[in-house]
Amino acid sequence: TKEITYPRSKWLNGVLNSNDAELEYAILAKVADVGLGPQTPSQQRGHQRRAKHIVELDRLAYSSSREYRYETGLVRVRRHDPIVYGKGEMLLGA
Repeated sequence: TKEITYPRSKWLNGVLNSNDAELEYAILAKVADVGLGPQTPSQQRGHQRRAKHIVELDRLAYSSSREYRYETGLVRVRRHDPIVYGKGEMLLGA
């Protein structure tokens, strides 16, 4: 089987530094999961939300690429309270 590498999409690979793309992606994914160092709770949620959005867009771009041709979309979860949990997006696909 093919080894999984990150970032998944050509788009994000082109945006990140090609020499350190995997390290930069790992940092981005960590921020999406747990945030950054010392900051206010609202700043942390904002950073988490933006990082999570980039990670999800990377997955979306990869899954809908010509190679796989999945029909995918990034949707917002209804009745989601960002104060309680900063990640309210979901990938849907078929």
